[in-house]
Amino acid sequence: MNKFIATENLSSVFAAKVSIPTITMWNRLEGRPRTHDFDRALRAEVRDPLWMLTKQWQMGEFQGDDAGSPVFAKVHIETTKLTKYQAAGNAPEAFDDDVPLEAKVEQRPIPFQAAGQALSMDIRLTMGRRWLRLIGGLEAGLERKFIDAFGFAEPNPDSPQDAAVAAHRESWQAA
Repeated sequence: MNKFIATENLSSVFAAKVSIPTITMWNRLEGRPRTHDFDRALRAEVRDPLWMLTKQWQMGEFQGDDAGSPVFAKVHIETTKLTKYQAAGNAPEAFDDDVPLEAKVEQRPIPFQAAGQALSMDIRLTMGRRWLRLIGGLEAGLERKFIDAFGFAEPNPDSPQDAAVAAHRESWQAA
């Protein structure tokens, strides 16, 4: 059983040098290195130079009279315009400056058919609806002309050609 010893007068205990059983615990946090090579840690690499610059600005280190002098640099650059562009697997074609290079590089064709089956129905529906909103109210009958030229029949779940669309619930709901 635990026996708790309470002392009313500590000065008498210290004067008599009475031995009271105690448990002394020390707890400290210290790093445990996982390597024996500290070369990288001692290099003091700058991981975030912007943070260091903002700290210097915050502490007023840029206000000094002898803080340094501006640097003068000369740069010689030669540029040429792109005249041709070749996508992977395609023949080279003339590059048009009216279209940004990123738009040219990142464009990908949307496959509408493969092995005789209609593909990308959800993308085609989204593009068609967006186009109909854009041309809405421009000319009477323009929407009908667009649908007649680029429309497609509603998928039939019993048809083997439309089985892929009917099996994909989101495409079927969009149709």
